[in-house]
Amino acid sequence: MCYIGAEYLLQRDGIFYYNRRIPDDVSAQYASKRVVFSLKTRSRSAALKSAASVTGQLEKQWLLFRSEKWPIPVLTTLTTLGTVNNLCGVTLSEALDVYVRLKGGEKGTKFIRHATRSTSYAIEAVGDHDLTSYDGKARGVFRDALLDRGLVSSSAKRVFASVRAMVNFVICEYGLKATNPFLHVFFPELNDTKKRKPFSSNEIRLLHDKCRSTDDDVRHLVALISDTGMRLSEATGLKVSDIKVEGPTPYVCIRPNPIRRLKTKQSERQVPLIGASLWAAKRVLATSSGDYAFPRYVKNGTCLANSASATLNKWIRSNISNDLVVHSTRHKFRDRLREVGCPPEIIDSLGGWSRNSIGESYGDGYSLKAKHEWLSKIILE
Repeated sequence: MCYIGAEYLLQRDGIFYYNRRIPDDVSAQYASKRVVFSLKTRSRSAALKSAASVTGQLEKQWLLFRSEKWPIPVLTTLTTLGTVNNLCGVTLSEALDVYVRLKGGEKGTKFIRHATRSTSYAIEAVGDHDLTSYDGKARGVFRDALLDRGLVSSSAKRVFASVRAMVNFVICEYGLKATNPFLHVFFPELNDTKKRKPFSSNEIRLLHDKCRSTDDDVRHLVALISDTGMRLSEATGLKVSDIKVEGPTPYVCIRPNPIRRLKTKQSERQVPLIGASLWAAKRVLATSSGDYAFPRYVKNGTCLANSASATLNKWIRSNISNDLVVHSTRHKFRDRLREVGCPPEIIDSLGGWSRNSIGESYGDGYSLKAKHEWLSKIILE
């Protein structure tokens, strides 16, 4: 059997793609010279059927572009007969496939998971249709569905922004004559964001005592975070070689590595080790094997910070307070430094928080000795 469009099939890593050059006489309608996208199948028979369908859709689209030079009655007849429809040929799920394939490699697994989850919310709310088929009501339906799921407005905005960015990317990548249906949505100011409760000083002391008494890798991770202010992903992704306990000022070196990136440029820093964090660092060096400090949370070249978060939060809620999570130690870390009068610039340097002043980028920053002097004032034993 001879399938229309079979000559436009391309197979890469077992997956079939549609790959067709755009004719010169309609190329002005596109930003790129080819139509290329995944058919999301390894089956040749399924790919042949999809290629035939896509070829037919493209021919209709190009007929429309060419018909702009024809008399109005001809164009009207084509439209009335239903010949011109489904002109984009890219659904939300197909857009996600393109987005992840082209941008996922540089962004990492967290980006892919967020884009995939956000798109699944959109498809559940407005269906998986051609991008040109959504009308102005779709954005409102999607927004309301996100809020109805119980997402706070800030989380709903992030999900919506992810879908909007994905659709924008695919429209530009394919040179589609389509308007992003997820632009210009209104989100009411609900003031529904819950403020995270910080630890009290007594709760920090209790946390440290329990970490020392249990003395395993999970508790080493908690204690290390508590007295350094590190983000959980920064700590779980540490290499053993990042921990320096020899010398006059023990410290941890927070820097990018193959299994995790850092949140901002300012996140790359050196933080002195004191109190519980120094104890934890020494225990990590004494018990860890391999390149990474917490191998439990390293798998297939990826830092499993979300898995660590679930484990640590469950333990903290069961042993310290049901209102606290591991990230609350970072909030308390900043409060502890404020309480002893630590300059804001040093606080930001220790926590890897960004500052807006241009002058902050000048010089080499604060020395380990200067940072250690302030950290030594917040030890809770």
